Amino acid sequence: MPNSQIRVLIVDDSALFRHALRDVLGHVPDVSVVGSANDGASALEKIADLDPDLLTLDVEMPGLSGIDVLKELKRRGCRAKAIMVSRLTAKGASSTTDALLAGAFDFILKPADRDRMDNRRLLLQAVTEKIAAFQTWRLSRSEVSDQSRDVPCSPVQETAPVARSRSLARGHAEAILIGTSTGGPDALRQLLPQFPVDLAVPVMVVQHMPAVFTSSLAQRLNSLCPLPF
Repeated sequence: MPNSQIRVLIVDDSALFRHALRDVLGHVPDVSVVGSANDGASALEKIADLDPDLLTLDVEMPGLSGIDVLKELKRRGCRAKAIMVSRLTAKGASSTTDALLAGAFDFILKPADRDRMDNRRLLLQAVTEKIAAFQTWRLSRSEVSDQSRDVPCSPVQETAPVARSRSLARGHAEAILIGTSTGGPDALRQLLPQFPVDLAVPVMVVQHMPAVFTSSLAQRLNSLCPLPF
């Protein structure tokens, strides 16, 4: 079972927002801020040195962007997961969607209210929710890993989503409803392209996120799937 303490590295090119994140993370149980970085290159160096469990990763940074950092972590096989930090703009939504499809754990929005106390409250609420979801995910992964040690391996003849899609195409259901939340975009990226273009039933996807992000996500998934969404 993993240590309950979550080691967090803050990555953001804004000194003001790094300070704000450090402040609110100090009020979240079982969180230890192990460092901060002001750009992507510095982040990669500190990740190698500090081995954090989780990053708060700014999407838009000069030089190496948050997505560039995420891709490099994947290439290196780093275990750290990332919560992307984004602005509620069309550009921010597009970049954040790319990050989520590339395996980011989730995202939070930079508060845009003029009231400093309201901004802090909103940021604390968002960070607390995402950290709790990350802790739940981490514990569930640990439990699955422990159980799998006792289960003998057996050959897989056909992946479940493909088998199900063929069954559905034969009319064994009237509709497919998929509900996703944290980690959903990456799961949808893996699942939906396996549905055939001639699937005989409608597919409805519910993903909890702001509207500007769902629009960007739908466009990205359309580019990946034979079945239009």
